[in-house]
Amino acid sequence: IYAEYWEAVVSTQSTGELSNQVFGDVLTENPEVAQSSFGAHRVIPDRWKGMSPEQRAEIQRIQDMQKEEKQRMLDEEKELYNEYEKTALLQAQKAILMEREKNRKAAELEKSIAEENMRLATEQRLNQTRLNKEVYTNPPTDDYFAQFNTCTR
Repeated sequence: IYAEYWEAVVSTQSTGELSNQVFGDVLTENPEVAQSSFGAHRVIPDRWKGMSPEQRAEIQRIQDMQKEEKQRMLDEEKELYNEYEKTALLQAQKAILMEREKNRKAAELEKSIAEENMRLATEQRLNQTRLNKEVYTNPPTDDYFAQFNTCTR
């Protein structure tokens, strides 16, 4: 009788333990078992069985948002860079045009100065010719120079 009783108790305990193991929190992967008592955001690593599909979907959604934000930032940066390059190119073109205008004005000024110098040279040549032909027609003789230094005043 005792053996039968003991066998029934052990059988019941085994069945109960087996049922607890099968339907318990560990094998059914109850996520509440892995939560730490220090906070809902912390988990106990040896009891962690992974994330739920909702948690995975939330993480994927956040990652997709971050990718879109990153792509938007890259697009904005590229647009800003292109705008900067366009502005730099326009400024370089303006600088080239201004340099050409400056060179053109310098050449024009140089040409006008050369023309003025030619006019003045011609005028001076004509004036010198007039002086030589009309004013300096009577060159001084030795008698003219002999009258100087003749007395001791």
